[in-house]
Amino acid sequence: MVRALPLGDIDDHYAGLERALRDCVSGSDTLSPQTLEGLVGFRGQLATARQEARALVANLQAVAERTSKIAREADFTFLFDERRKLLRVGYTVDSGELDQYCYGLLASEARTAVFLAIAKHDIPRDAWFHLGRKLIAYGDSRALLSWSGSMFEYVMPLLFMKSYENTLLCSSVRRAVRIQQHYARERHVPWGISEAAYSASDGSEERRYQAFGVPGLAMKRMRASDLIVAPYATVLALMVDAPSAIANLRTMALKRWIGRYGFYESIDYRNRGVTGSASPRLVPLFMAHHQAMSLMALDNAVFDGAMQERFHAEPLVLGAELLLQERLPKVISVGEPDPAPRVIASHLPLANPTAREIAPASDAAVMSTS
Repeated sequence: MVRALPLGDIDDHYAGLERALRDCVSGSDTLSPQTLEGLVGFRGQLATARQEARALVANLQAVAERTSKIAREADFTFLFDERRKLLRVGYTVDSGELDQYCYGLLASEARTAVFLAIAKHDIPRDAWFHLGRKLIAYGDSRALLSWSGSMFEYVMPLLFMKSYENTLLCSSVRRAVRIQQHYARERHVPWGISEAAYSASDGSEERRYQAFGVPGLAMKRMRASDLIVAPYATVLALMVDAPSAIANLRTMALKRWIGRYGFYESIDYRNRGVTGSASPRLVPLFMAHHQAMSLMALDNAVFDGAMQERFHAEPLVLGAELLLQERLPKVISVGEPDPAPRVIASHLPLANPTAREIAPASDAAVMSTS
């Protein structure tokens, strides 16, 4: 088994190799001229490699220091809405105005920013508990409601943040992946639906971009005919359900949805609607941020959450990671179960609903925290 060598140990490792080669060359009485010549040449190459490794480590350390400085100096305070206790969606530089809407859901990529802002003491800790926690019932599964029902919203934060067993987030992410699998299986397509580029409806080569997801998981009104499969969504899911994700990626590879730089951006099934009457259209793009997320997900999947371990090794993160360990609430069913997707309860009330929040629905269940 190959042992991963820490960057800080590389120079010492090269020094050890050089000593070993020097010892071999010094005992050259037993070596043939050809072997001796090869060892001497290799020793020179090793010295060159050592210098290049030193330069690489120095460059990586400089990048780490620069990015750490950026992270420390990033101030989320101006985005925080004191009344709603949520982060605004954004800020328009030209007009100098904050967006009127807020990120209001826990099942969102924005929970990474909220977590970091709390860890850095930019915003109060209770901001985490103002993120919406509405649960959706989908068959025998229940998961947190997201804005568009995309894989990205549920799984992207796992690139950095750990998922703890028997918690609200862990359970919801797993069940959201299961619901995505079920939804795709019903439509006889590979699973993995997320925001992605897609083909224009007029048959031209124009590409557009928007969020796609499973309607039953989405707060936003989604059309069932908007079926876009994004392979990177399955790569992200390697961190949640590796066996199923591997099988799904093999299916996609057999369909030749893969090119020089990995899997293509998306496969557009919209034209076939729900009847399956038309062939899907391949979108042969490679988007840098989707490829980068895929590489990080692969790193976590292969090396037992290496990126998560690095993130949680930061003292600031250690001080806030208890937020990620919120227990899954219990549900006491009332009446006959409804097989259709529906909001069943809100774990915590939401204040001042916006476009990314939802007022409490009529509960079909009574919940208590476990």
